[in-house]
Amino acid sequence: MKKLLLFIGVTFLSSLIFSFIGVKLANILYHVKLQDLSVSDLRHDNINVLKLLTLFSHLGTFIFPSFFFLYLTKDSFVSYFTKNRLPKKLFYVLPLLFIGISFISEWSLFLNQQIDFESISSSLAYKIGVEQEERDLLIKAFINGTWGNLLVNVFLIAIIPAIGEELAFRGVLQPLFIQLSNKKHVSIFFVAFVFAFIHFQFLDFLPRFVLGVIYGYLYFYTKNIFTTIILHFSNNLLALFIVFYSVRAQEKIIAETNGNVLMLIFGLVFTLGGFYLLSRKNN
Repeated sequence: MKKLLLFIGVTFLSSLIFSFIGVKLANILYHVKLQDLSVSDLRHDNINVLKLLTLFSHLGTFIFPSFFFLYLTKDSFVSYFTKNRLPKKLFYVLPLLFIGISFISEWSLFLNQQIDFESISSSLAYKIGVEQEERDLLIKAFINGTWGNLLVNVFLIAIIPAIGEELAFRGVLQPLFIQLSNKKHVSIFFVAFVFAFIHFQFLDFLPRFVLGVIYGYLYFYTKNIFTTIILHFSNNLLALFIVFYSVRAQEKIIAETNGNVLMLIFGLVFTLGGFYLLSRKNN
């Protein structure tokens, strides 16, 4: 409990400090103030400011707190995050898991879309809809559809979030909750719930939750954070390329799952098959 409270406190302070630094740098480099940013005004400088703030947000909320937590608890990166070496089977297990989570994510997205937020609260449904539209505009502005920005976006959207979120959620929080509750399955699902909730994107909450559960079990089986970072990065990269192609082609790519049970079956077969191979390796 002391370690958990320590990590939460470090994360809170670090997030405030890095956000302050990001805002000051944005003001110095681009002469743009935070209150001047608007979704309706996505000029080049404003997009650069948002990218800068996004970078500092990930650094301050996930990456720096994780490493500073290890420093305060006298743990090393190797002993805490990489207790086991990368299994050789990962060369073909990770592709199986990647295919599996791609199918399961699309199917769970379909389920998420069946939630009638209007019946819960009309104001909530309106707010979620507006936030989703603003998010779509921001993503398109971030991606931009130009090859020159692609490497920057790979770093900012695929690499940094994969490293930071896996270090914080699977690397630090999940083991702490398992030690605290002595219930590994409950802890994995709870951390996955927090992982999905903290994104505040409820129209794709269920896919993120499912991904969080799969990442959680992958780290639990392998005891090596690089396995989840690689899988998380691969998933982010695929999503980035899909949006990049969509922006360049000026057309919306829609995966019509229609609740196809075969997609779910294929996803479960690939995912459970990958975990079966991992469990055999550990045994």
